[in-house]
Amino acid sequence: MTLETQYSYKQLVSSSDHSFDEFYRIYTASMPIRKQKPKTQISTITSKPDYKILLLNRNTEVIGFSMLFTPPPPQMSFFASWSIWR
Repeated sequence: MTLETQYSYKQLVSSSDHSFDEFYRIYTASMPIRKQKPKTQISTITSKPDYKILLLNRNTEVIGFSMLFTPPPPQMSFFASWSIWR
């Protein structure tokens, strides 16, 4: 029996989501310490409407993320950071 690899994206909308700890582990492992925000600050970002954190899942495992800052128009959005683990 083989398991087909399934990739999917999911928006992280709460720090109480079980995926938050997996995301934060990748965030701290991939981001230089001087650029890292404290866990408490990142957890509040998950519920802010002008930030989007998208998780890349392989089957049920979080393997990457992208973080976007998306202020309301007419301001410009920008890609804040990303990482793929493994």
